[in-house]
Parts: sequence; C-alpha cells; structure tokens
Amino acid sequence: MGGLVRFGVDLKDSDRDKLAGLMKNASDDFIILEEGAQPSMAEGLGMSIAGLMLLGGMGLYACRNKEDSAPEL
Repeated sequence: MGGLVRFGVDLKDSDRDKLAGLMKNASDDFIILEEGAQPSMAEGLGMSIAGLMLLGGMGLYACRNKEDSAPEL
C-alpha cells in the first residue's frame, strides 16, 4: 500500500470513528493517506537544488567574512 500523507484534513468525529473502527491499531491522532498518489520528482529535485544553493551561498558568505576579519600582516 502506498500514498502521500495529507495534512489539514478536517474529518467529522463520526467519520474519524468509522475509520478508527476499520484500523484496530490506529492512534487517536492518525492521519489519512491519499491512496495511490506519488510524490513529484520535479518538486523534490527543485527543493534539493534550492537547499544546496542556499547552503553554498551561506558557505561563501562565511568564507568572505572570515577573510575580511583576518588581521593583516
């Protein structure tokens, strides 16, 4: 079974009770999966690239600040 986690799903108490009855081991604060959904490869790659660019930018900023504060001989 596969799917994606969905957040912010508003369930009526009666619907939640019906679902909990189907799943005996379910926690009180269970979440609903969107059955058969697949994560977006493009979105995942985009977020990864953006994170790496941010990390690289922070590294360059730290290196430049380190050079600027180095005492001159």
